Formats: sequence, structure tokens, C-alpha cells
Amino acid sequence: MSDIPGSTPPPPPARPSDPVPKELLGLALKQIRDVLRGNGVPPASVTVKSFSGAVLDFEAYEVFRVAPTVSEKYVNGKQQGKTVSSEAELRREIQRTVDRAATDPSVRPAIHDYLRKRPDLGFGLDRQMVPLPGIAAQYVLHVQCGACHGSKTSPCAGCRGTARQPCTKCKGQRDMPCPVCNGKRTVARGSAQVSCTNCAGRGRVGCNMCRQTGQIACTRCRGSGKMPCPTCGAMGWRSLIASLSFNGEGHFDYDRAALPDGLSGRIDRTKAELVTGGHAQVRLIEDRARLQDLDKLAQPGDVIVPYHVRLPHGRIVFAIKNMEAAATLYGGKPVLSGLPPFLEKTAGKGLRLLAEAAATKGDIATPLGAAVRTRLVADTVAAAASTSRAKAVAGLRRRYPVGIRTSTFDHLVRQAEICLRNLTRLPRYKGFAAGVAVCAALDAAWLIAPLRAQAVMQAGPVAAIAGDALLPVVGGIVAALAIRQSCAAAIQKVLGKIQNGKRKKLMPKSGQSMLYGVAGSLAAWMVMLQAAAMTGHAPDWYAALLRMIGL
Repeated sequence: MSDIPGSTPPPPPARPSDPVPKELLGLALKQIRDVLRGNGVPPASVTVKSFSGAVLDFEAYEVFRVAPTVSEKYVNGKQQGKTVSSEAELRREIQRTVDRAATDPSVRPAIHDYLRKRPDLGFGLDRQMVPLPGIAAQYVLHVQCGACHGSKTSPCAGCRGTARQPCTKCKGQRDMPCPVCNGKRTVARGSAQVSCTNCAGRGRVGCNMCRQTGQIACTRCRGSGKMPCPTCGAMGWRSLIASLSFNGEGHFDYDRAALPDGLSGRIDRTKAELVTGGHAQVRLIEDRARLQDLDKLAQPGDVIVPYHVRLPHGRIVFAIKNMEAAATLYGGKPVLSGLPPFLEKTAGKGLRLLAEAAATKGDIATPLGAAVRTRLVADTVAAAASTSRAKAVAGLRRRYPVGIRTSTFDHLVRQAEICLRNLTRLPRYKGFAAGVAVCAALDAAWLIAPLRAQAVMQAGPVAAIAGDALLPVVGGIVAALAIRQSCAAAIQKVLGKIQNGKRKKLMPKSGQSMLYGVAGSLAAWMVMLQAAAMTGHAPDWYAALLRMIGL
């Protein structure tokens, strides 16, 4: 069962314990009735024909192998802690701590404390680490600094310990050019050149900074020849700190052979979701006698943490109209798997009408209106109208988790998209025309009526130019909204025929309506600019542009 030989004990076999509660079967029945509502079968007519199964009662295990991690670092000075006298002793202490950790009685409580804090109780952890802070350890080895040998100082790098450096004024030459004659030996006196009295005609004078020695005290170490040791921070000692931490590497296991066929695969796929999703009742087993038995069976360094698992499971058969639909029931929030695509049969009339509507070339409002009387078709049309194909399929899958194949959803959404394109073709044109008309009216009110002239007088020409630039943008938004509203009205007219008109009003996805709206708005704006120029109301920048191109 486990890839850690000998660690996992032979568990007691899984056994049916209690019958599955009737409430759980009722929840399963509700799932079927919910997806059938409005899809060709009265929900109340659906019943549970038979059920065979029980609440399985079995043990599962997390086998935690205690794994040490050692990290070392040097810190300046003599640090406090559990000290050792040599590196050999340090290695021995680390090994002793690792050996003790395998049987440390605090390991199990530390693991249990960690698991209790997790919403999934750590159930199903595999190849994951659990921290064990309770058995961590730290050792300190004091080492004399190898650079300064405990003196806390080191030779100055600037003067190499000589405490002297070349004079910064004469550059070590002991003399320098005469500051009076600049080294020329003569100075001008009237119209004649005479010998410089400051340097006695030599052109150089002795350096007064180094007193003609060429050397001064080192500026870096201030003439001491020594600096604080950078290796130990002038402490003379360093501390090698070895930190030892422990983690438990979890390995999940249980007796798969004792469970019904196919169940172990589902458990291995869901694991933690069994707990967090409320599918199984899982608790940590903390019975002292049981834990002691497990400790005797565990390998050195391993801790076996047992879980008590109660999981409803069985085979359920539903009576749906004149057919039966069998499924595997799994979990306390029952998951039904293996159901046939019964919804494709019960909603078959609506699906056929949708296919016919998609194939219709003329007015499809009537055939589509008949198709959407089936709730599955109506939901498909609403999803296809308001979002992308992938999101529409995902949303329908969530709404109809059973009874229909994902490939069928994809096919239905494609058919719905065809219907929507045909249904909204004329409304798109009407919305486009209405939007462009509104844009033209706005442009005319701004450019030809006195609105722009008033803006120039009150806010200045810059504000008026900004208004000119905003017109096509605002107009594009208005035109796009007009297109979408026109399409929404056409779709709502069809969808409103079902559920007494209570279906939430939707706004269809924008698609290319924004592009068409901006294009129409821009065209209307350009036409109105030219009309303004012909009536003598053209903006200055547009009049200048016309003059530039010779119009």
C-alpha cells in the first residue's frame, strides 16, 4: 500500500456501518429534479427507484517521516546559546539530536497541533512537509578570528601597516613648484624679468606639509597602522551557529483493496476536498491505545497519524418519466457520477427546435421563441448572448452538473450564437442608425449651434478643442450602446415569452458594436465638421487644416 515499506500498519477492513440517511438521498433526488425543472419532465414525477450502499467506515493514515534540516552561519562575537567546544563535538550533537527526534514524544503532539489548525486536518497530504518547531535545536561554536587572531585589529589597507603614506601635497617629491613664479624662476618687474626671491631662482620650494620628508601620517588609520578587523567586526571572535529544524514529510495511505471498485481513485483525486467539501466525516484518531499500537509498528523516524473516515457511497437509480438513470452516489454532499445524459432526452423537443431555428434563414423569432420554452435552451441562449463561448459552456456546466454532456453544451452554444446573429441582424442596423443619428445631433448642436462659440468665450479655445476631440469618443459610446440596447430588446422579446417574463433582463456582449459605433460616430463628426465649415462655424483648427490642404 505504501512506498515506505513497513511504515503503514495493516488497517482494519472498510465495512458498511450505518445506512445512508434518507436526507442524503433526498439531496441527490433534488439535484435531478433541479436540472429537470422546465426541461420536459415535471420534477415531482422523478423518484428514487432503488439504492444499494451504506456509510463506509474505514481508517486512513498519514505517515510522517521526520526529516532534519541543518543551516549554518557565522556571526561576529561570542553569541549566547548551547555551546560546544569543537566542530567535531558540534557534528556529534547534531547527530544525537537527529537520533533523538526519531523517538521524541513531543513529535506526535506537534504534528497533531498542526493538523488540527488546517481546515482539511491534513487529510491526503502527500509529499508535503509539516513543520515541527517543538524539537528544533541550536548549537554555538566559538571560533577565534582567523584574520586578526583575536587581536581585533588588522593592518591598515591604505598604508599596509606602516602608518605613513605619500604626501598629498607634493606627491612624495619633498618639494613643489614655487607658487610665486610657478616654477619659471623669474618674475616680471616693470618691463624686465628678475630672479624670483621666493625660491632663490630655483623654481621649486620645499613642501611645508610633510616638512620635505615626502611622507605624512596615513589618513585612513590616522597614523596607527591598524584598523578594526572587518572579518570579526573588531570582536576577536566569531560564532558558528548551527540551527537544526525538523519537518515531517507526509505520505497518505489507506487500504484501497477493501473499498468498492472505483472509490479509491476518487478519494485519491479529491483527498483534502473530502474534508473541506463536507463529503466525508473525517477526524483524527487520538485514542491512546490505538496510537501506541501504531507506534510499535512504525519504522524509526516515522510517525503514523490515523484518521477515522465515514463516507457515504452506493448505487442509486432514479425513475425519470419512462426511463431509469443509474449513478454512483458519493459523499455527504452527494456527488452523482456515471449518470446517462437523460436531460438530452427529456429536453429533446427544445433542442430540436433550437437546431431548426439555427438552420432558418428568414425570421427566426417564432421558432426560437418556441425553442426557449425549454429552460435548457433559454439558459443557453442567455449565456451565449452575454459572454464568450468558453465561459458560456462553463456556466452551463455549473448550472447543469448532471444529465448532459459537455460536448452537447458546446454544440448548443454554437447553435445559439447562430440564432442570435440572425435574430439581431436587423436590430443591429436599427441601433446603428439610431446611434449615428444621435451622434449627428450632438455634433450639430456643438459645432453649428452656438454651444461651441459660448464655450470659447467662457472657457477658452483649449476647452473648445477638447470638446471637439471628445465628440467622436462620446458619440462612439452612444452608438455602441444604441446597438446593444436594440439587440437586447430583440433577445428579451424572445426570452420574455417564458417564465411569465420574469427572466432577468440581460445586456448582450459588446462584440464589434463598439467598433461600428466609433466608426459611425467618426463619420458623423466629420460630416458635421464640413457642414460647420460651409456655414462659417468651423473651428479655427479645422479651418486652418482646410487652408493647409488647399480646400
